[in-house]
Amino acid sequence: MPDITPIDAPRPFAPGQFFYARIDRGGQFQAGNPLLAEVSGCPPGRLTGAHVRMVRHPDMPRVVLALMWKRLRAGQPAATYLHNIAADGRYSWSFTLIVPTPGGYLALGTPPQGQLFPEIRALYAEMRAAERGGQTDAAVASLLAGRLETRGLVDFPGLMAEAGADELAHRGAASPDLDGMRMLLGLRQQLIGLRREQDQLLATFRMLHLIPTNMRILASRLEPSGGPVSAIADSYKRTAAELIARLDGTGKAGSGTGSGSGAGSARMLVGQLDRAILARSSALLLRAAMPGLAQAAMFGGTDAAAECARVADYCAQAQNARAADMAVIDRHLRGVRRDAESFQRLMVGLDQVRILGEVESGRLRGRDGGLSAIMTQLEDFHARIRDRVGSLLNATARIDLSLS
Repeated sequence: MPDITPIDAPRPFAPGQFFYARIDRGGQFQAGNPLLAEVSGCPPGRLTGAHVRMVRHPDMPRVVLALMWKRLRAGQPAATYLHNIAADGRYSWSFTLIVPTPGGYLALGTPPQGQLFPEIRALYAEMRAAERGGQTDAAVASLLAGRLETRGLVDFPGLMAEAGADELAHRGAASPDLDGMRMLLGLRQQLIGLRREQDQLLATFRMLHLIPTNMRILASRLEPSGGPVSAIADSYKRTAAELIARLDGTGKAGSGTGSGSGAGSARMLVGQLDRAILARSSALLLRAAMPGLAQAAMFGGTDAAAECARVADYCAQAQNARAADMAVIDRHLRGVRRDAESFQRLMVGLDQVRILGEVESGRLRGRDGGLSAIMTQLEDFHARIRDRVGSLLNATARIDLSLS
């Protein structure tokens, strides 16, 4: 297809309308509804068999499209804001949901109405400027990850989930649907809080990890041939290392399953819930589009009933996937709580080692070379860690109430 010169003029696309497309694995249009032809400015005969890149606006970031296609090829749904170009050069924006189906993908697009859209539009402009400025895809992806992190989002699918829920909330969905979505979003905020508690706990432990090293250096001066301070330092280092490994997910979970815990598990829980939110919002948006699809004169050698059957099949699968995701969240949340309880037990061991250090400092009576200062520092760290672990357990209890 020849290049299209963009012009700074929108192509009308009314809120509440849905364009629909069936796309094959190679990214070519197979079928669609009349609104797809209208928005693209292309007759159905020209669209059928054409690659979807034909409607990609030059201002659409490459990295966003790459992340979207990566998910789709992995068999996962994708939902994001797309900047499209019509055959006459005019532009349109859509919130587009694309879901895998046998033999290809179903795409559903509708004009953005959510509060998140202006922020995403500005982010896309920043990303595209970076791409045009010669930054690598990896650098632009890192820029995106940083922006998402400031919003408490784990990754790009988290943005998809938030956008889907936001768009759904602005479409006048039925109250029970919105109530269910609000419950999931409230749970998401609690899981983000849990992740924050774990991140803070891990940061405190990482600071603590330097102290036994300092103790060992001090012991080498006090006890050239080894002695009580050396043994205390070594014991403390081993126990502290085990706690850090469990907390950052590199060690085994408290349940002994080796599934990872701490900061890693909190991040996993948010990601799991994001998948559940995206599955629910996707199914609800598809159902909202079905009445219009049922009456449309589809092009591409298919009929509306067949396309509606494809949509209904995906919605049923999405419902099952959401239920499975929620079960996983509940199971791993119990693992996080068990790990927090195991942290409390391990802290008792660290306290005992610290007390031995205080006893040894007292025995040396001013000749400890700074051991007493290290013990005071340890006591402060231990108090902070106990507070953090307590906050972590309180956070899991609050989430338990939300799930019950």
